[in-house]
Amino acid sequence: MFPGAGYALFQQGAMLVHRANRLRRRAERITLVPGYVARDVRYADPTRDVVAHWGEPGLTAEFARHKAWLARAKLGGLIEKLPLTEDVELIRRELRWAIADVETALRLIQPAASSLAEPS
Repeated sequence: MFPGAGYALFQQGAMLVHRANRLRRRAERITLVPGYVARDVRYADPTRDVVAHWGEPGLTAEFARHKAWLARAKLGGLIEKLPLTEDVELIRRELRWAIADVETALRLIQPAASSLAEPS
């Protein structure tokens, strides 16, 4: 139990089970859920792509920003470390890897069905 207002609980780890209890009286509740990822983009990204469909305000933009951040880091590494080679397949593979996160975001972020209708 928390000692009082202003205290917080720090939880770390993917797939952590947690819950919140009802407030005993009317009050503002603020939930902050930080996400941690490795700065080294060679590690697998723990972000679950299903968040793109949750419909929470601002979440689609944050998902897109995250995928863009990953791609920028991967492209930066490619610019710095791609060997001068004639191995076209290596170059293509590295480029695909660098932009895969943006392509995933483009595939998952779809307009709402109502916005697809022809204007009258």
